[in-house]
Amino acid sequence: MTAAIYGRVSTLDQDPTAQVEQLRTYCQARGWDSHEYVDHGVSGGRQRRPGLDALLQDVRRRKVSLVVCTKLDRLARSLEHLVALGGEFKALGIDLVV
Repeated sequence: MTAAIYGRVSTLDQDPTAQVEQLRTYCQARGWDSHEYVDHGVSGGRQRRPGLDALLQDVRRRKVSLVVCTKLDRLARSLEHLVALGGEFKALGIDLVV
């Protein structure tokens, strides 16, 4: 199984390292390979983000089997966006682990 690790921080003075390390450890404990996608200083209110866009591209190409993030608000800040992402993941057979 290959996991897409997603981390995001809203401002450039924040550091996503703790999020990513926690997710990396989680994946390694389960024997999953992983690819990391991180957005630095990007609001979760934006639906288009470089890291998230790259993650979605790999999801659509079936390069990953599941998406892993520390909290739902790292992935999406609005319920509408979260539901849309969840629906796309479900349609593609991609699990979401939070």
